[in-house]
Amino acid sequence: MPMRAKAGSIRELVSWYLPYLRGYHLILTLSIAAVAGVLVCQAVIPLIVDALLHDGEWNSAMIGWLVLLIILQLNLSFFGHLTARRVCERSATVLRSRIFEKTLVSEVSRQGGLARTSIVYRHTSDVDAIAKAFEATIVEGIPGIIRVIQSLILLSVIDWRAGTTMTIAALAFLILRWAVGR
Repeated sequence: MPMRAKAGSIRELVSWYLPYLRGYHLILTLSIAAVAGVLVCQAVIPLIVDALLHDGEWNSAMIGWLVLLIILQLNLSFFGHLTARRVCERSATVLRSRIFEKTLVSEVSRQGGLARTSIVYRHTSDVDAIAKAFEATIVEGIPGIIRVIQSLILLSVIDWRAGTTMTIAALAFLILRWAVGR
């Protein structure tokens, strides 16, 4: 597979890994839905807390909703991580099998300098790294980006001055990171 200009991006990882996810689309969809549910809970919980603190009164219904959303968030987070782990383990097994099929019969395995165990070990560690990167992208990477945007929006709703200041700071950080990263 030839290297592309944007190697390392989330889109590149997902598009390259997609063929190894055949047959696991349902579990992947459930994982993404659980992570999306966590993000919704994380957006609503601060608004409920702000409303409770703003009113300064005991509101049983609001506290009930708050507790329900916290429990829902914890359960969805656990389920999202669990299903992402399963889909990554299963898809890594498919990738590992395809690599072994090709590698063990290739010219590389017939060269005298490399032992088959060395080739298998190298590919196994590479596949494990790819699976971990894909899992982290599903449950941490993309949701992390969404959380930052979500936090800036929530902060702007609660206090527009603080939201504007933090948005400017976040944009300055992204520009600085982009410049240093190049």
